[in-house]
Amino acid sequence: MMNSAMRILHLLQPLPPRASWLAADPRDLAHSASHVSGEGSLHALRAVLADNSLPAEHIILSLGPSQARDFTRSAGLADVLHASPPLARAANAGPLLRRLLRRTGDLDALLAWGPAAALPIAKTAPEHRARALTINPRTGVLSRTFDASQSITLPAHLPTPHARSSARELARHALNLANHELAVVALGDAAMPPDAVALNLAAQSHSVTGRMLTLVVPACSANLDRALRHIHEMAYIYRVILHDGPLAPILPACDAAVVAPAPTPEQPTFAAALWAQLWHIRAPGPLIAPADLLPAHIPHHPARSARPTDLAGALLTALTSPLPAPAPLAADPIAPATALHRAIQHLLALPTTAAT
Repeated sequence: MMNSAMRILHLLQPLPPRASWLAADPRDLAHSASHVSGEGSLHALRAVLADNSLPAEHIILSLGPSQARDFTRSAGLADVLHASPPLARAANAGPLLRRLLRRTGDLDALLAWGPAAALPIAKTAPEHRARALTINPRTGVLSRTFDASQSITLPAHLPTPHARSSARELARHALNLANHELAVVALGDAAMPPDAVALNLAAQSHSVTGRMLTLVVPACSANLDRALRHIHEMAYIYRVILHDGPLAPILPACDAAVVAPAPTPEQPTFAAALWAQLWHIRAPGPLIAPADLLPAHIPHHPARSARPTDLAGALLTALTSPLPAPAPLAADPIAPATALHRAIQHLLALPTTAAT
């Protein structure tokens, strides 16, 4: 049995919405193949660090250019180590990681937040391989880096603060929103890019209300260029703000939110749940999401699907006939640190298979 006071090294490869060392074209961030640690994952890690249900020592290493370090800090993570490997790519961080492991001593787990952050673990000394674990930032699946068949799905849980932030006025000023302007934000990050075309078409339907709507979309959104080509034609109905920066600080400025991930083979359930909780923590408005994407305990207006027509109907209902204020978020039965601790213990207790 290992001691209850775990020592865990977290590896991150965080990226702001349009900063990419993967390719010259920032649109590549709209594909799950970029495998970066999304902004939602950073807030999930902060929740683990803030949870005192179990004693643990957490060491956080952020990999990438200086923007990655700043983006990590913007999510509220303090005392983070930062390193810029060759070409600022996590895949080239093997030597950096080996030097850090020599200084840190024994660890219970090396925890990579995303497949790209797991790449340097494969280049570390073999004695660390049994401890290498990877969290999928889209689905919350924690698995052995060298044996994905051994996995556990982590619950998505962010502790709700006692008081909601009163930063609405400052956030609206930052977005240059008028006092009575209706703003709807698309929730997502590089791990769960929203579909800009679906959101664009859904926003157009709001014209039947006769009230101007402003749509805020993150710069990592999929199909962004295609959507932007049509926006100027509909400028008299709604406008779009392309937000190139951390999304969480501007949530208080908005009146409603939409979770509309781009179509991928893998449902981004973990990332969607994290963003939904961040919305309810920071803003009072309704949340619209495709049916079966969010856990039942997170209050939201379900759309029948992520198709633009279904999103439009749910958005219109939420904005024109708002339901009573949603009940407080139900607490998950297991605190974030406890869930992670138990999952690591279980995976490390399983028989080790030969690494390939």
